[in-house]
Amino acid sequence: MRKKASWIMIVLLVSLTGCAQVSIYSSSPTTRYVSNDYFNAEFEPQKAEGKNYFNAFRIVFKNKTDEDLIIDWSKTYYLLNGRENGRFGWEGMTFEELKEIKSQPLVTIHAGNTYSEVIFPLKLIALLGSSLI
Repeated sequence: MRKKASWIMIVLLVSLTGCAQVSIYSSSPTTRYVSNDYFNAEFEPQKAEGKNYFNAFRIVFKNKTDEDLIIDWSKTYYLLNGRENGRFGWEGMTFEELKEIKSQPLVTIHAGNTYSEVIFPLKLIALLGSSLI
């Protein structure tokens, strides 16, 4: 009887641990493209290194005009469920820069040039050491 009870416990434990769910995150489409007369934009979610979730985005802007194109990061927000959910940070950003996030510099993309950057929603990343990444 004891042996039978032990086997039942083992089967139950294996069944319970075998049913643990692992979240699998995906992006569809994997990259979003936007184009107009002024620029081409590419927006691609990036998985956290060695993890199964997204924590960053790779952006690429191509200026299609013969004038400078300016990105004002202080007017750029991460949207979550259709609502503004904070600003973006970038790779190597320090805590001092984080404190001054309201006065982010403008990024100028010169005529015909391309700008590429990996950006992070500030509210969704962990603070590590003296930089955010």
